[in-house]
Amino acid sequence: MASVQEVVTAAYRIADAAKGVKDRMSASTGDMRNHHSRLVAVAQGSRSGEAAAQQVQGSIQALQDSIQRLQELESQVKTFVNDLTK
Repeated sequence: MASVQEVVTAAYRIADAAKGVKDRMSASTGDMRNHHSRLVAVAQGSRSGEAAAQQVQGSIQALQDSIQRLQELESQVKTFVNDLTK
C-alpha cells in the first residue's frame, strides 16, 4: 500500500502535468485566434473558407473548455492534497 507521501507526490505530478498541458493549450489558443482572424479576413464570400473559419472557431472553443477543465483538475488536486495532509 502506498504511503500518504507517495500519494501526495503522485497528486502533485498530476497537477504539474495538467498545468503544463494547460499552458501549452493557452499558447495554442492565442495562435489559433490570430490565424482565425486572418482566415476570416481572406475567406469572406467563400463558402469553404467561411466553413474553415467556423471549424477553427469551434477548435478554439474546445481548447478553452479543456483549459477550464484542467484548471478545475489543478484546483481539485490541491484540495485533495490539503484534505489528505490535515
